[in-house]
Amino acid sequence: MNVDCQFFKEHLKNGLPYKYVVYSPKVRKVGHQFEYLHGAPNENPRKNRVLKVPQEKLKEEGYYRQFDTMILPQVKARTSRNVVRKVWDYMWKSESEDTITVPTPAVMRSQCMDIHLQPIKNILIEGKFGSEYNIQRAIDGCVALFKCMYVQWVDSSYNPCYKWLVEEVSPYVKEWFECIALELLTSDTLESHNRVVSGVIIACCLRNLIKVHPFEITPDMKLSLLQVMSLTVDNGQKELNFLRSMITTPEAKNYITDAVLYYLSALIESGKPEFAIIIIKALPLYNFLFDSSEPYQQLKISSLNEIKWDNPLLLLSKLKHTLNDIRFIEKNTGDIQRLFQFDSHLLMLVPYICPRKETSLLCDILPLHLAIVWLIERLNLHSETHNLRLSSISDHKMEFCFKKPLACIMFRLFETEITSIDELSCISSAAYCLLDSFKDRLNDSKNAKILVNNTISLFIHILHKAKTCPKKSNDQQNLCQIQIITVTDLLKFWIQCNDVIGGNPYFGGGLRYGHYTSSVQGLKKE
Repeated sequence: MNVDCQFFKEHLKNGLPYKYVVYSPKVRKVGHQFEYLHGAPNENPRKNRVLKVPQEKLKEEGYYRQFDTMILPQVKARTSRNVVRKVWDYMWKSESEDTITVPTPAVMRSQCMDIHLQPIKNILIEGKFGSEYNIQRAIDGCVALFKCMYVQWVDSSYNPCYKWLVEEVSPYVKEWFECIALELLTSDTLESHNRVVSGVIIACCLRNLIKVHPFEITPDMKLSLLQVMSLTVDNGQKELNFLRSMITTPEAKNYITDAVLYYLSALIESGKPEFAIIIIKALPLYNFLFDSSEPYQQLKISSLNEIKWDNPLLLLSKLKHTLNDIRFIEKNTGDIQRLFQFDSHLLMLVPYICPRKETSLLCDILPLHLAIVWLIERLNLHSETHNLRLSSISDHKMEFCFKKPLACIMFRLFETEITSIDELSCISSAAYCLLDSFKDRLNDSKNAKILVNNTISLFIHILHKAKTCPKKSNDQQNLCQIQIITVTDLLKFWIQCNDVIGGNPYFGGGLRYGHYTSSVQGLKKE
């Protein structure tokens, strides 16, 4: 059967093509009468869908039933009068001897969908988008077609027209989207920038469709759609530019951001650790669409004290708790490193979900200044936990979230060739942020001693790097002086803490007797 699909090439503006059927069972010598019409009425193509049956088609003493659907011979199934009456009795009157042949509405409409959506499928699979292709019109057109698939109507000579929804079409609709997603994922010929656009279109169509006709989408299907939409590190800039060239209105951008956020949130909500790396690979598209970052640009931070390691819209904490028992960073180190270069905003998202035991591994690939500041988050030393006592931090947490990762940071600092004073100044500022996060909480606990010892060691490493910097300048001297003053002030501040003097033998804390008072006061003055 040849189908005129020219209107598909014109941005799907005419809605669903359909057929109407004239059925005259009483006229035995004539048999069943079928009349087909492709395309939609010129007037109100998406609203007025009822066609009047031509008078010449009405046989004397006969009656008609008009279906807004396709009836294909190969899917016909003979149905007895009693069964038919159960389904259609409220729509028309049927003679006692009447026996008709009609397939189920869901089958009829699925056949209609397979034939009339084939041109759309070809465009998506082959990526043959025109130079002025418009994503919003494509999505609106596709969604309008699918909505039409659900609407069935019958007009008979005895009763007025009836319309109703055939929700049984949903499994066929799901299967259609699944087939498209699978072909896009496995295609070896489709260029990546075309794949991303095709993925965005079907993901947005499905998202908008389930708002009207809710049906369940499996996690695997959501995962496939995210994979199809995800930008690649190698061609991400081209893919993003091609996608943006088709986003001509704020509404189109809203369609896409809503769909991306929906699928991301759904997979994060599932809490499956095997989805984690797919979610991370999909985040660049999310970040770029929300203008959080741009491909291959450095991270812009106004203040190291104001870094947000989470995204409240994504609720990454639900994913974070599922990764504690797997080697997430170790298994995906290469991918994560490349993603950091591609989308710098991931530098503030991936650390948040990093398993505790892999803190050191991530500190090996984070920029040094971010790795230092991140330890504040690891120990929950940020301002929101101002009542936290250092003694409440467990030995396990102190070991994996501070001592080992900071040792890794200092080793990198020692081994890395740093010739820029600006870079060293940034690292120094990060170290001071770390100091500032626990300075007011210092006491005589073991954890306080660990924090002070290791932080002093960090400043000494920075001082050594600054002194050995080949480019001598006033900035270099000032940076060296800052490290010396900071360490000196830290030692003085800690010694003067009430909990330390008289309580911590590390600095002569056992001095509890009166004749030692003058010595203690002198030490405080120093």
